[in-house]
Amino acid sequence: MDGPGRHRRKRFGHPALQLGKEGTGRAAPQKPATRTGKRDPETGRRLLRAREHPPKVTFPLVHELAADGIDVAVACRVLNVSRSGYYDWRDRPISERDRDNELLLKHVEQIHADSRQTYGSPRVHAELTLGLGLPVNRKRVERLMREAGIQGLYRRKRARTTIRDPAAEPAPDLVNRHFAVTEPDRLWITDITEHPTAEGKLYCAAVMDAHSRLIIGWSIAGHMRTELVTDALGMAIIRRKPDHNATILHSDHGSQYTSWAFGQRLRAAGLLASMGTVGDCYDCETVFRRSSPA
Repeated sequence: MDGPGRHRRKRFGHPALQLGKEGTGRAAPQKPATRTGKRDPETGRRLLRAREHPPKVTFPLVHELAADGIDVAVACRVLNVSRSGYYDWRDRPISERDRDNELLLKHVEQIHADSRQTYGSPRVHAELTLGLGLPVNRKRVERLMREAGIQGLYRRKRARTTIRDPAAEPAPDLVNRHFAVTEPDRLWITDITEHPTAEGKLYCAAVMDAHSRLIIGWSIAGHMRTELVTDALGMAIIRRKPDHNATILHSDHGSQYTSWAFGQRLRAAGLLASMGTVGDCYDCETVFRRSSPA
């Protein structure tokens, strides 16, 4: 014969599984979960609290602070982790996976530094797999970079300021992307940039000396007509007075630079015209990023 409590209904401890007041056996309704993270009023993004970061990210930071003389208890309290958890992490033997991650992260940091902090995870992953021959998953690289706070630079879409004249005869490429020169006024580079303002768009044409990286001529206007670039070139010629047939002026294939008026101004000053490859935005734009006003 069965014992008296054998078929007794088991009473679960979780409140959501308790019997209702009427004994219907239905789960008690749960309250909707509330998010603990606050939001940035300007961006609308959640502000992560310290507890939302995994311990394997926070504990190394505690270790670094302790090495700098910060009390472990203070560091743990500020970062919202337990001291016992930190000491367990510190005294635990390093797993082979963690050791591999440390070595991989060193490669990632070196590649990112060599790119002048411009490479994101896709390019870093390509350097690891194709350059170093390391068989590593791209998501693993993304995770390591995210946990280490390593980010690349993402260029905003640049307005199209180069409109090529199909009927114009382009100048040859005398530079071939070799922008390093040993003397001033041997290579000038010119380009047009767009700048949105409250009153509308403004366009700036500039001429830069490749040796000193100084802007030696410029012009600003609300249009991109040929006089925008001829005015900038005129300022550079007046300020630098280059020798005839000694200075190369490198530009893109924009219609302003292939116009008759611009070519005439070049020939009158004895400058040698040069144009980069069609559609290569890196020719002039990349060099101008490291320019300085004269």
